[in-house]
Order: sequence, then C-alpha cells, then structure tokens
Amino acid sequence: MLKNNTLRCLNCGTTRASSLGFFAHVVCCGKTEEEIDMYKFPCDLCDQKYLGVYKYQHMGMHKQQMFALSKREKIEEKVCEEPTNEGKRRAAK
Repeated sequence: MLKNNTLRCLNCGTTRASSLGFFAHVVCCGKTEEEIDMYKFPCDLCDQKYLGVYKYQHMGMHKQQMFALSKREKIEEKVCEEPTNEGKRRAAK
C-alpha cells in the first residue's frame, strides 16, 4: 500500500521507500530464519548468502573491492619502479 511515497507492509506496518526494499521485506515478513533461507542464494565469490533481489548490490560490492585492490596494486608497482637515490651523489654544477 502506497502512502506518502512510502510502501507500507499490510502484515506488520513496516514502511519502505524503495520498491526493492519493500519486496525484500515482504519476502521475509513473518517468516522464520529457515523459511527466509530458502530465498537466499550463495555467492560464488564469498559464499555469503543474500536474497535474490539483492544480487546486483552484492556483486557491486565485490566489484568495488576488486577495483580498490587493483588500484592499490598499481600504486605499489609504481613505488617499486621508482628509482632510488642510493649510491653516489651527483656533482654540483
């Protein structure tokens, strides 16, 4: 039921602003952990379980983590490649 741009659960009265969040709530509302677990999928990357409606967000989290790791590795490579000033000093001109 839509009221003031929020969706209200008819079962428990909880409100959600997004339709995705509301759908996830309706799937879980009034159910036991075992029943909710039937709607969850294991992630191929981390084995964490998530509701099917949240697959895009869950995979987005992995994408951000991989991007951050890649960026960190590139920075470390640049630091390793920079010449050091060890050894003899250059003569002043």
